[in-house]
Amino acid sequence: TGRYLQAPEPEAIDPRLGEPGLGWSRALQGAAGVDWAIAGRWEVALDGWARQLEDGVRLPVGEPLEVLDGQAYGVEFTTRYRLRGRFFSGISLTVGRSELGGDPTAFDQPFAVSTVASWDVKPGWNAGLRWRYAAGLPITPVTGSVYDGDTDSYLPTAGPAYSERLPDYQK
Repeated sequence: TGRYLQAPEPEAIDPRLGEPGLGWSRALQGAAGVDWAIAGRWEVALDGWARQLEDGVRLPVGEPLEVLDGQAYGVEFTTRYRLRGRFFSGISLTVGRSELGGDPTAFDQPFAVSTVASWDVKPGWNAGLRWRYAAGLPITPVTGSVYDGDTDSYLPTAGPAYSERLPDYQK
């Protein structure tokens, strides 16, 4: 657990975009977990975390800077299996939220599932597989555009910050 401070990003204190006198964001963070070893080869872990943020900064495109409080919290369940030091496999499930002013942040990912398997074929050689499926990250949609005759280009008009999500993905 700990109390942390973070200076504002340069664009948040830029006089054209933000507020030059902007103070530091503060957060109270904590994490706890427990691991169990079963029969020496199978491991199970449960970890949780939480963060309470004060004076977090959101700088929406084309909108005034916002100073908001927020929170992030979640839990991760992991299981691993090892066989004679040559084979390893694991599965993890993570569920969590990250919010600022009650809205999702750019890092909000409600769930993620991962699995991995690795085999030491011979000394110096290892073969492995990994698969991950996760919720898409929030995005700020482009709702239209405005033509700028000086530059002969279109400037995007943004919708509400992080109000849509990219599709769920796997890799």
